[in-house]
Amino acid sequence: MEKIVSRRDSAFLKGFAILAIVLHNFCHWIPGSVIENEYNFSVQNSVDLIDILRNGGPHLVLNLFSYFGCYGVPVFLFISGYGVVKKYEKTGGMSDTFPSTWRFTRYNALKLWRLMLVGVLLLYIYETMFTTGWRHGYMNIVWLFGFLSNFFPQANIGVIPKQDLLLGPWWYFSLTMQMYMLYRLWYFGRGKKAIIASALVCIVLQVLAVTVFGNESQDMLHYMRYTLLACLLPFALGVWTSRYGIKTNAYIYIVCVLVFAASLFNVFAWILAPLALAFLVIPLKSITALWVRKPFEWLGGISASLFVLHPVVRCFLNPRYGGNVYVMLTEYLVISIAAAWLLTKLLNFIPKPKL
Repeated sequence: MEKIVSRRDSAFLKGFAILAIVLHNFCHWIPGSVIENEYNFSVQNSVDLIDILRNGGPHLVLNLFSYFGCYGVPVFLFISGYGVVKKYEKTGGMSDTFPSTWRFTRYNALKLWRLMLVGVLLLYIYETMFTTGWRHGYMNIVWLFGFLSNFFPQANIGVIPKQDLLLGPWWYFSLTMQMYMLYRLWYFGRGKKAIIASALVCIVLQVLAVTVFGNESQDMLHYMRYTLLACLLPFALGVWTSRYGIKTNAYIYIVCVLVFAASLFNVFAWILAPLALAFLVIPLKSITALWVRKPFEWLGGISASLFVLHPVVRCFLNPRYGGNVYVMLTEYLVISIAAAWLLTKLLNFIPKPKL
């Protein structure tokens, strides 16, 4: 068994993941771009991607990010699961000084709120000064900061209307807190059986969502994919890897490649794709070339700020409104990264929450 991900490796993998997410969130807004299979599954989306690859375009590389870039999220979940164990558990056993549930929740909520507040303020400035005015219900801000937004249906089901996430990518804030609470309330103090049980529940619920409770619009599946109910597999793998290590060999990687390839056309393989991808990114940590590692480690270091800011920058540089997408993409990346670097520096002057 091996403990395989160092702090620098985590930053390196975060750099890859955040770049994929940032590119995805721009590219899937390009008119005519391939639709990703993220919250719902459609074979037609994969067929459209194959057609783009066969024809060599249009926007071949950008469409690859449009389709696959969302898989940066499972990488972050894996790293989060790995990191939370390293932070709170002693090597070889549980910590005797683990914070209470209240202190644990308060600390992680404050840590996220520092970022979320900046993002919401900037969005408010954008909409009040550059559009027709603030268009969101103020209760949606309450749901966002309460980490409850994702638990409202994302489609018009029953009497509860579609939930407003303010900006789409910010759904991940709620998911992050859900994973922290999963760790505190279920994984901490329990062994392998708890992790395996949660993974099995996650898989079974998704299988039921696409079979017994499935419909054409995949409402149940769509709802679950915004919550830990369908997203915990890579996080669970991260917790497992950090505690127990894993054996990796060529056969495991071959199986993961096959599962991920099959996920383009098979919904059951697609359910396992985030787990397969989490395995497949592990070898990236073996890259030693400094010209590759240094930029991505640095990017990983500002990934939290980059995540919260890039959706606001996208509001100003929206490819749906026309223009040269490559010029807009370059401006979007440069401004987002520069703003994230600045925000990271500024946050150093704000006291961090303490356990």
